[in-house]
Amino acid sequence: MQRTFFAVLIAFTCGACGPEVDVANWNKCHAGVVDHPDEVVAGCGAIIKAAQEDPVRLAAAHGLRGNAYLTLKDFDAALADADAAVALAPKWAPARGMRALVHKHRRDFDKAIVDYDAAIAAMPKDAAMYAQRGDAHKWAGHGDLAIEDFSIAIDLGLKRASVFRDRGTVYARQDKLNEAIADFDRALDIEPNDVVTLNNGCYMRALANVALEQALVDCDKALSLKPQAGVYDSRGLVYLRLGKLKEAIADFDVVLSEDPKAAKALYQRGIAKQRNGDADGGAADIAAATALQADVAAQMTGYGLTP
Repeated sequence: MQRTFFAVLIAFTCGACGPEVDVANWNKCHAGVVDHPDEVVAGCGAIIKAAQEDPVRLAAAHGLRGNAYLTLKDFDAALADADAAVALAPKWAPARGMRALVHKHRRDFDKAIVDYDAAIAAMPKDAAMYAQRGDAHKWAGHGDLAIEDFSIAIDLGLKRASVFRDRGTVYARQDKLNEAIADFDRALDIEPNDVVTLNNGCYMRALANVALEQALVDCDKALSLKPQAGVYDSRGLVYLRLGKLKEAIADFDVVLSEDPKAAKALYQRGIAKQRNGDADGGAADIAAATALQADVAAQMTGYGLTP
């Protein structure tokens, strides 16, 4: 799940502070939830306990403390703070966005979407909120709605690699391979060394059987940055498409050494073995893959991969 944080809810400056404001605790409350979550909990907690701020500022303190609790993986405490923030400022979009974020961490995506709907209704030009709701739709399996939200976020100017990557992932799930490739390429223009995006672009090209040399470049670069089984799996398919059968078998061997039940890798290694003259070995791999996943042959056939 994409991890985003509700960073600054309200700008607190000494010029805007009244004499009752505890500047020291506000500084702690804004200390940074990633590096200093305990300090944030203490500072925001003191402000909440004193109850001397107006409702929106108290909601901000609850939101910041709730975010710190997310870092500490105390999701129940985070939800309690998020509920308090919404109760204090029910029409304040950041409070609804905060609670939506907590719901996402708790994997309650439908509730997250309801809160994002309210936040977007209050702030219809907030690109980040559309991207976050798109992420909730993505995890909930609402592909078309996710794409719509990511597209709105991009149109509103949020041209981050993560947004293109997330939209590309949804396109990939829908087998819209050309659209997925285009989004992964745009993400790489922004973050050229992102291993996940390099692998995704490589794999999409391999599935689509297009621009295989570029796919190989992307997979090789990803492996040079961080060797991992998923990238060997993608490169194995590229090699299989290119007819480099020994190389394909070697890459699928790496995948299967880590996960012997990886049915797709086993099936593709079977194809590579058969094409390389090992009929019995290939047949054994294909049979084993089918036993692990009954529809693996149909899936591979859909991409033009047959023994």
